[in-house]
Amino acid sequence: MACGDLRTGAVAWLIQEFGPVHLIYVDPPWSGSVISVFSRQAGVERTESFDEFLVQVARAPLNFRGPAFFEMGKAKAHTLLAALVDQGGVLTHEWTITYDRDRPCRLMRVTFGPGRPFDCDLTGLDDADTPRIVIEGQTDPGQVVLDYCAGRGCTALAAVLTGRRSVNMELCPDRAQAALVALEKKGLPLCKIGRNAKIHPRRA
Repeated sequence: MACGDLRTGAVAWLIQEFGPVHLIYVDPPWSGSVISVFSRQAGVERTESFDEFLVQVARAPLNFRGPAFFEMGKAKAHTLLAALVDQGGVLTHEWTITYDRDRPCRLMRVTFGPGRPFDCDLTGLDDADTPRIVIEGQTDPGQVVLDYCAGRGCTALAAVLTGRRSVNMELCPDRAQAALVALEKKGLPLCKIGRNAKIHPRRA
């Protein structure tokens, strides 16, 4: 688990340091107001628009080749998809799922190069369950799953429980620490590395 900012090249550093990455599963913030809250908590100043932030989300995994899954609220799913396509991504699947068993959202599978087929219908499932299904269907045990908007650690938990290696980044140190504590309570300790991956943090 790293604390880092998408604007600094931190994701590319993670891929270089801990890769090769075989799958990306990301649930970025859905609105500018949410980003503002997280940024204040992290002591980070942001001036870009929400659409510009979504472009950063799309650009972050520089040179990644493989399948990537992105959750996004319906209002901005098309904006994120357009940014992903601009980076060479190809939309292969799209489902309506729920977030926290309540709010509907889009889950998009976008490929950057070759990857194994995926034929599961995720429609109507909750995002507490979709990471595990995706991880088991798109990777083998021991392979690396990357989530660079780690939040509550749902992707990390699913990856570790299914025998994959989990590489994660979160902007806010408090949220990253909370995810680590939650995983450790389940007997799944993760390594926490430096605050900003761009400056080549030492592993804890």
